[in-house]
Amino acid sequence: MSSQETDSESDKATPPPAKRLRHSSGANFAGNAMVPAATSDMNNTANLPPLSVSILGVEPLDDFIREIADFVHRMITTRPNMGPDARVEVEAKVGILKDKASNRRLALPVLVETILASEGFDLRFESNMSIAQHKHFNTLLNNLQQTSLESSHSSSPLEYKHLRLVDSFYASDNPRDREKIRVTREEQSGTVLEVTKKIRIGDLNIYSPKRLADWRVSFLIR
Repeated sequence: MSSQETDSESDKATPPPAKRLRHSSGANFAGNAMVPAATSDMNNTANLPPLSVSILGVEPLDDFIREIADFVHRMITTRPNMGPDARVEVEAKVGILKDKASNRRLALPVLVETILASEGFDLRFESNMSIAQHKHFNTLLNNLQQTSLESSHSSSPLEYKHLRLVDSFYASDNPRDREKIRVTREEQSGTVLEVTKKIRIGDLNIYSPKRLADWRVSFLIR
């Protein structure tokens, strides 16, 4: 065997030099293994400082909730004076926002629940529910009511009354007044329980593309 061949085989058998380890101020090294210095602290949550609400130290505003709150506040502060017996009512309804031209549910290029501006949309709100949907929400509310009566429930108990009422609507004596007068009677006895007129001051429509229904917040004076 020549010396040239021996040198070639010797080169093949020589292992490559070991790579240099990258050192970090936040790590300890045991042999060739890198061990995080804060491993023990990470496992012990008592040693961790509380999480900051934000990088600025203040809780971020929820634009969605803020917009609804500002709407209600604006309606209250700018409402017309309807006399001392007038009552303010904030009403939330589940339904479908439909385009008037196509008579189909509104379809917008958004991915999440969105509050719509009052201008720019020619739409109507339909709050009808199918029998199956009514049964679903009725079961849900009944279960919530039963759960609220348990001793482990953290908040106040829920109460409800199952009323059977009949509403009749009558036109106002003023031909310029489009709001109708509603007379509410008990179904069995026919006793008149309430005579009222609702005046709608404003609506806030919420489009929910990932849900089967949209919803609306309305501000009214009774």
